[in-house]
Amino acid sequence: MKRVILSLTAVAMVIVVLTACTKDNGRDKIPKNKTPEEYLTINKGWRLSKGMSTPAYTNNSGYTDIDLMNVWFYECELNDILVFKVDNRSSLISTCGTGIKQNEANGTWNFISKNQLELRNPIFGYEMYDVVTVETLNDNMFKFSFTWSDGTQVYTFRITYVPVR
Repeated sequence: MKRVILSLTAVAMVIVVLTACTKDNGRDKIPKNKTPEEYLTINKGWRLSKGMSTPAYTNNSGYTDIDLMNVWFYECELNDILVFKVDNRSSLISTCGTGIKQNEANGTWNFISKNQLELRNPIFGYEMYDVVTVETLNDNMFKFSFTWSDGTQVYTFRITYVPVR
């Protein structure tokens, strides 16, 4: 009987030692904190998802809407991909005006603070220098806002990008 108890005790101790040494899978599921730069520089870039204006924007054709997808962006711009690279360069990959061939406009970016991002061309493919306010930046969304004036009215634009999948 002593041998059976000693054997069972030895087996139990071996099991305890082996399970204590296994990798804790729960620990791997805790998300690591990313910096704004790491979120911004995702591999495939960002695709335009939504654009809103306050107050409603009136384009050159006289159409007025708060939804910039209807009055600001050209249809071909809705497929543009904005890529931020780790060396602070950026690219806007667009099919506008070129058919199937893609144009690439190059620019730079730099975080001035945690929620202030300096962009120099190519956002929207136009010559531009602006500091935008980052409202949301995570694995699923890049949303920013900035003010813009057409000379008679000042607008606040809120632009949302989603990751290219």
